Amino acid sequence: MPTEKFTHNKHFLLSLITLGIALVTVGTYFLLYERTILSFSRPPENAVSVVGQKSKPTKIEIGDVGIDLSVSESRIINGVWEISKNGASHLDTSASPGENGNIIIYGHNKKIIFGPLPYAKVGTKIKLTTEDEKIHDYEVIKKETVKPNNLTYVLPTSEEILTLYTCTGFLDTMRSVLVAKPI
Repeated sequence: MPTEKFTHNKHFLLSLITLGIALVTVGTYFLLYERTILSFSRPPENAVSVVGQKSKPTKIEIGDVGIDLSVSESRIINGVWEISKNGASHLDTSASPGENGNIIIYGHNKKIIFGPLPYAKVGTKIKLTTEDEKIHDYEVIKKETVKPNNLTYVLPTSEEILTLYTCTGFLDTMRSVLVAKPI
């Protein structure tokens, strides 16, 4: 009888240790997750210098995948990209519609936000509405999944492009990127 009790206690103790390790791992992940959500490994070094000259985006529509969201201005603070909890975010140092430059808009990988973004196809049409109520039309020309250390798509450009992205992959460790040109 004492051997059975010892074996039972040993299994119970191992189960508790395993559960403890799992809880610490999950807790650590969620602490770090908030600091890295939708961030790239570092901010782009050359911010667009013409910020604020044109009207900022306030709404994005991608009918083919059911995206119709408000857009708010967001910043990079201490390497972390601010993000709207219930809409899309426009990086304040990126260009605005109608400017020569890279317009960067991003959002959470949630069904009601940018979760459907990876299902958009090359040729998909995008509408951006700006503060002055003008509508700017774009067409997707490229889509790619990249690691957060690949800054290629969030760097300034000399021509007007629209870059959209959200997290994707296991534990949101990758970025799904769409690039669109004005039409």
